[in-house]
Amino acid sequence: MSELKVDFFYGIYPSSVHGNLFLIDPLLPPKKCPLHCATCPLITNLEPRETKKVDLDAPIMNIMNSIKKHLPFETKIDGFLLWGYGDPLLLGNIYELLIALRALLIEHGLQVKIYVHSSLIPLVESCSQENSKCTIMKSVVEQVDGFITPFLWYSVDKYMLGWPQETSLTHYAGAIRRVFENNYGKLNIELHAFKLHEHLYPELHDLEEVVIVLKHMRSKSIIVKPIDRPTVNQYLKPTPESHVARIVDYLENEGFKTRVEKFNPPQNIPWKEPSNILYNYTLRIPLKYSEIRSIFSEIGLIALDNLVTKKYITKTTWAGEVFFVGNLR
Repeated sequence: MSELKVDFFYGIYPSSVHGNLFLIDPLLPPKKCPLHCATCPLITNLEPRETKKVDLDAPIMNIMNSIKKHLPFETKIDGFLLWGYGDPLLLGNIYELLIALRALLIEHGLQVKIYVHSSLIPLVESCSQENSKCTIMKSVVEQVDGFITPFLWYSVDKYMLGWPQETSLTHYAGAIRRVFENNYGKLNIELHAFKLHEHLYPELHDLEEVVIVLKHMRSKSIIVKPIDRPTVNQYLKPTPESHVARIVDYLENEGFKTRVEKFNPPQNIPWKEPSNILYNYTLRIPLKYSEIRSIFSEIGLIALDNLVTKKYITKTTWAGEVFFVGNLR
């Protein structure tokens, strides 16, 4: 096995809501994010919160070349997702990156959506007032087909769950409403459901507050995401399906279109570099043995044994199941 490297492309995320998403991490390690979400799957030492714009460590062309190397892709792709070791909206040249990605999709005849996984805090901070920074952010919104925004900010516990003390949730909701005034359909709020210690989140009183915030943001659809794998908070565990069903019922009764996000592994993708992809995948998203077998087939299991032996990947137990997590070298 040749020396592995951290790459921009790291696989396919099989979403039950969005379909198969082609995964691109434009930031790379170390982690750069304005939040410390308890539900984050990046099991790393906490870095300082990043609130300022950052530059790409590599030219945009390097990212495009990484994508081209894996196109055409044998499995049906429904969209491209920008997410990884940080919030893509922190990139100072995110607009140029999106323009380059859109051109690449046209070049390859791919009529798919571009999604950005983001807290939207960089957008809110840029648009605290109307200026050139806010104009650029609004242009970014126009280039993106959908923003997937994690939401786990429940009552007074939101600070414990990773929300910054210095940021007003009311101000945040109001800024998003202004910026997305003509693009509410691009907001995909991802409501996280989980158990922490003996408490289930969100409970009824949490949902009452969340609904007020989301209606103020004029969000129309909600994705309920049950946390189903290890996170940065080792005490966080999965929630019962009955709890998820209660959340869905409550939100639908409040008038939201509600869907549940599930990890549905595609079958036997013919990867060009299975060892490198498996390593990069598990750096961002922990995987179970059965998921690796489904996504990477038998050649992936051979690669897994080698990667564990060479300590590129570590086994960890979570909620009574074994997961495989990539190690930064």
